[in-house]
Amino acid sequence: MIKEGDLVVIWIDSRRIYLVKVDPQKRFSSDKGYIDMSNLIGKEYGGKNFSVYREGSICVEAYSI
Repeated sequence: MIKEGDLVVIWIDSRRIYLVKVDPQKRFSSDKGYIDMSNLIGKEYGGKNFSVYREGSICVEAYSI
């Protein structure tokens, strides 16, 4: 399960792929919207979590590194 301090991949499209550290006090933002990092805590690795706040979606894929 994802926990605070883990690294996750945020995939917006083929040119925008980010590796970010999960911090429940932070939010990842892009032109497509945002993801509250606290929402990722407790999710399973290998799963995809979609968040839609504006146009399109943001896909978060979590892997243990």
